[in-house]
Amino acid sequence: MTALIIKPLGIMRLGVTPIYGSSFLGMVQTFGIPLPSTILGMLGNLLGIRLDKEQVREDPLLGIGVLVKKLCDDPKVSIISGPVVRVNETHYAIPLYSKEGVFLVNMKAIMKVDPEKPQIKKDDILANIKVDLQPGIALRDTINGIPFDKSAKKGYMYRRGFVRYISSTGKGVKVEFLYKIWRFLNLGTENIIKFGGEGRLAVISETKTEPEELKHVTSLLNAKPGYYITLSPYPLIPKSEKALYLDKNSYIGLETIDSLADIIGIPSIGDEIRKAPKIRIIRLGLGFSEVLCRRRPQILALPPGTIIHIKRELTVKEDLYINLLKAGYASLLKIK
Repeated sequence: MTALIIKPLGIMRLGVTPIYGSSFLGMVQTFGIPLPSTILGMLGNLLGIRLDKEQVREDPLLGIGVLVKKLCDDPKVSIISGPVVRVNETHYAIPLYSKEGVFLVNMKAIMKVDPEKPQIKKDDILANIKVDLQPGIALRDTINGIPFDKSAKKGYMYRRGFVRYISSTGKGVKVEFLYKIWRFLNLGTENIIKFGGEGRLAVISETKTEPEELKHVTSLLNAKPGYYITLSPYPLIPKSEKALYLDKNSYIGLETIDSLADIIGIPSIGDEIRKAPKIRIIRLGLGFSEVLCRRRPQILALPPGTIIHIKRELTVKEDLYINLLKAGYASLLKIK
């Protein structure tokens, strides 16, 4: 497979939940990596794909499913898998969303942990992910039909979070996101394109040869039995409105495990005291539909950095779930 390399230009707006109004000013979450739907939309833009508004409106994922089918309609092929994060052009890391914070952890170290009793040493943390909160306001495009005559929308104040990557010494680090993609796109030279929210930009390039660091990256679509750590959010879709608790038989996406004990959780961080890994469930926004100018629905998910013991290959047939996986959700790194 070929690889996509994304190099952000400056700080990024990479939210997990939507930007809320004034009553939610303090609620900003991030993984420090772009959502798969962000990368999918970027690919569609680069390839000049235009979506029909009615088809997007009928799609329960508001465009993700429509775009996935236009890019590749093979149900067993993941369009995007990843990311692995290249730090300062020399080291490779994966995101870990823990109680202590969000970190970029040395990839080689995480692949050597005991999956049943995982623990991350502090020296293996290559960067902390920090969020700078800034106030913002929504603008009306015109007043009295005069172009570019903008004014603030009354009551539309919000707070947005911009992501920075900081080393243990307090210095900023440069990052690049590496993804497996399903085919060579022939993008030519480096492309500058919109990346994430708030008008941020990134340079995108591709390689015909797959980097060694992506060799052990796969999708839940194709994962064989073994131990894995999640690189992107792992969707948990309730089978009915009565699913109130995390139960193997109540959620699509847990068919590959025998019991909840196979979700080992997020490794603890520290050099001395061993703490049990924690299972975290997050509420995840699926991004923004540019076609409909509205936010997509939210789902439940296991966050990046969750170790899971897959016992059997995926047999799910539901289009909604397959489309999420093809879009890059539930990307995995094999560790055992």
